[in-house]
Amino acid sequence: MKKSILVVEDELVTQELIKHALINAGFDVKITSKGKEAIQIAENEHPNLILLDGMLDDIDGTEVCQALKKHISTSSIPIFMLSVRSDENHQLTGLELGADDYITKPFNPKILVAKINAAFRRAHLDHTDFSSDDVITHKGLVMNLADFSAKLDGTLLNLTPVEYKLLFFLCKHPGRVYSREAILEKIRGEDVIITERTVDVHILSIRRKVGEFASNIMTVRGIGYKVAEE
Repeated sequence: MKKSILVVEDELVTQELIKHALINAGFDVKITSKGKEAIQIAENEHPNLILLDGMLDDIDGTEVCQALKKHISTSSIPIFMLSVRSDENHQLTGLELGADDYITKPFNPKILVAKINAAFRRAHLDHTDFSSDDVITHKGLVMNLADFSAKLDGTLLNLTPVEYKLLFFLCKHPGRVYSREAILEKIRGEDVIITERTVDVHILSIRRKVGEFASNIMTVRGIGYKVAEE
């Protein structure tokens, strides 16, 4: 069965460019230029991935991203933000809200398709390589890869897929320090081009969500991060 991709883009030329590239790559494509309509389509049709323009006519793309990640039926759909804005702060905002990648316009359609295929490959590995034995318990935190659940002292945590993978990876190796580059390779794959600063944003977001457990997620100056040992 073909993978479905929802394209949320208000520039006609860019719409056609993306549509042509995705159809040629074998994807089913649906296009809308409105953010509010995109939310409705995502909730009703559950596409496999969403390409989301950061600046739409009706509402800002970051608002759409935030709404989709907050809704339980759409929170797990990968979102690639597209934007003419290349400043790091805007990119970090999108990633912090739950976007899985950020692509700056103009972009090479072949690179876009390669990124999408890489995302689907990682998702496939996530669901085939994890078993019910992949459970981590660490200082009140319980993470189970079989159902991608995370609970802290019995309370369910609302982590994005990237945040989940990052926290699981660090907790699986408590006391060991990992550089930002090493973390990126483990949780995103070497074929995805993002800045190392992205890790800092995800760590900050995780710390905000895990309460007192945040003290166990330690910054090692000049190197990277680790989770404290028991």
